[in-house]
Amino acid sequence: MVESAIEFRLLGPLEVWRGGQPLPVGGAKPRALLALLLLHADQVVSTDALIDALWGERPPASAANALQAHVSALRRALERHRGTSGANRLLITRAPGYLLRLSGQVFDVVRFERLVDDARAAMPAQPQVAVSRFRDALGLWRGPALADFVFEPFARADAARLEDMRLGALEDCLECELALGNHAGVIAELERLAGEHPLRERLVWLLMLALYRCGRQAQASGLFQLTRSALVEELGMEPGPALRQLLQQILEQDPKLEMTKGKTAAAAGKAAAATRPRHNLPIELTSFIGGEQELDEICTLLEHQRLITLTGAGGSGKTRLALRAARQAVEHYPDGVWLVELAPLSEPTLVASAVAASTGIRAQAGTLAQALTRSLRDSHLLIVLDNCEHVIEACAELAHDLLSSCERVRILATSRQPLAIASEVAWHVPGLELPDDAAAMSLEEVGACSAVRLFLERARAVRPGFALSSATAGPVAQICRRLDGIPLAIELAAARTRALNPEDIVRRLDDRFRLLIGGTRDALPRHQTLQATIDWSTTC
Repeated sequence: MVESAIEFRLLGPLEVWRGGQPLPVGGAKPRALLALLLLHADQVVSTDALIDALWGERPPASAANALQAHVSALRRALERHRGTSGANRLLITRAPGYLLRLSGQVFDVVRFERLVDDARAAMPAQPQVAVSRFRDALGLWRGPALADFVFEPFARADAARLEDMRLGALEDCLECELALGNHAGVIAELERLAGEHPLRERLVWLLMLALYRCGRQAQASGLFQLTRSALVEELGMEPGPALRQLLQQILEQDPKLEMTKGKTAAAAGKAAAATRPRHNLPIELTSFIGGEQELDEICTLLEHQRLITLTGAGGSGKTRLALRAARQAVEHYPDGVWLVELAPLSEPTLVASAVAASTGIRAQAGTLAQALTRSLRDSHLLIVLDNCEHVIEACAELAHDLLSSCERVRILATSRQPLAIASEVAWHVPGLELPDDAAAMSLEEVGACSAVRLFLERARAVRPGFALSSATAGPVAQICRRLDGIPLAIELAAARTRALNPEDIVRRLDDRFRLLIGGTRDALPRHQTLQATIDWSTTC
């Protein structure tokens, strides 16, 4: 008699079924052991890793023997009537631990992932088919993933990953529903989901669009304000570019947001996609001064090199130069230009998460790095990794993985030091052009130097009418030279003209850490004083 396949279920409480009947697999420890092996199906899990997961940092002296006993109990439960030959074994001893073989069996996590992949492949041209497959995949869930292991440390990361996959599939499904014109039918579901996950911007985006299409523009705008307040209060951040752009389109009643009669689902899907930005670069609030020649060189390098790292000391203008180059390159990247701001990260392990968030990649099977390489394999885009220095090893590893697997992905990085991986072009950002000898130069020649131009513009912002004259040319040139043409230091010095004349600033430059303060409130904390910039650089 051919033994029927075993069905393993983790999308809810752990269940094991065979032939339409539940299969008992023992108590808490054997069940936890089975869950661990399922999460790493077809991979060897070491004995040490299993003991750590099952008993924590202080396992009993008998842990190894107890683990063997639990493995034996699981084998008896799973392999009854299957014979003892290696071909029939599900739970295999293989150094340095054990492996659960899933071949010929059914696992709800694998079924879910395959259905979601099929649905996403159908989204562009067949949204109705995609909806059906998404609903089939979501129907496999019987509650929170790994529901009976919520207090076990080994399950937390995987439970969160699976939940994020579920929400991503739900969002895709609801986007297809909107493409099909079913905005009224999904509002209730979207309202419930947005209430449960108020910081999940894509759900808010979908609900705002659905409300607008139902003639509820005021509610859509109000939802944006509520979301913004929640994001600022909880995370200290503003809504992303996609949400801000949608609000602008709603306020302007952009025709692209409408579902017109006779429009095909595919066309509606394309119209919805057209509302999303192709980059997340910030709008420049001040003019770009100096570095025009350097900018041309970087843009030329981007045409031929896949990894360029702009290096230099803190405050040298690496970020500004990278952002300007990225903005000029937007039209060359059909899948977008995406800024990843790494300065706020406290742990190297968060680098992949930051890249995934910026590029819009949702959680999938495997690690986030693996999800990124799979999702971006056929994408033609530019990723800007800004401020890599304090997480440089993680940045280098991820950059290597992406460039090795994704042929049309390019990376522009900024860092105090190169990433030091193959194919990298390290490009040192020089200081701004300085006047040689102001006394021997005309006012026009002094004023044409980029360092002086920067000082003058920033000084006029705090002291309208400030101008270069025979009296100020020498001190301004001296300030720029003594600050080595470093843009941030020059901007901070220019801000002091609110209360000091250039001659006074020169006299106080010996105590520059006390002098060069007073950066704008919207600047990053490390850019508000020269001391903060030095502290940031030396602690990375």
